[in-house]
Amino acid sequence: MQRYFIDEAIQVEQQVTLTGETAHHMLKVMRMQPGHRVELVTPDEQAFISELTELDATDKTVTVTVQSPITKSVELPRREKVKKRRSRSSALAIYSAFLFSLARISSIMPVMY
Repeated sequence: MQRYFIDEAIQVEQQVTLTGETAHHMLKVMRMQPGHRVELVTPDEQAFISELTELDATDKTVTVTVQSPITKSVELPRREKVKKRRSRSSALAIYSAFLFSLARISSIMPVMY
């Protein structure tokens, strides 16, 4: 899923029209069609999943409908890794994260690095 940074604040169920380099990239480079989903990141570092609804190649505009903020679920890490995960989540513009504990998950599924 492609991620695009926009210069305006958005809300869920809002229609947003994108122009300029962002629209050009969606239309010509990625050759997206209505129904494709993208991530939009706002200036206040919130990420939203959005779906393309209209494309206009002549005017080079793309209209997307904002569907939902991005939420990430992560396992409860060791103490030294909490800080690293928190900083990485903010760098990825994660809206919210849920920490949970998994018992014996490493014995069920091998960890691949």
